[in-house]
Amino acid sequence: MGISLQSFNIPHFPSLIIAMSKPAHLVLVKYSPAKPAIIFCVISMSMLPAADNILTHCDAGDDNNRYPNIYEADLQAHLDHVADNSLAETEAFYRSLP
Repeated sequence: MGISLQSFNIPHFPSLIIAMSKPAHLVLVKYSPAKPAIIFCVISMSMLPAADNILTHCDAGDDNNRYPNIYEADLQAHLDHVADNSLAETEAFYRSLP
């Protein structure tokens, strides 16, 4: 297991979430190109914007079908424990795209 840490000094919360999404995307590309990864968010209200921003960086890149690198059955086991319905719906919507 690898852990990547980076500090940010941005007091405006929405700007902080946007600023953190690019390094998170780059870490995923570098360290997890073909295997699953989990990103932990400290505050639950940051989960959906973080997921949307990382998917936006993925779509802007050369491989817009990069995420998620996990089998549907394995992912469903984790989604069953997600309490935020909008986050689970975002993941389900993304999985339905070609």
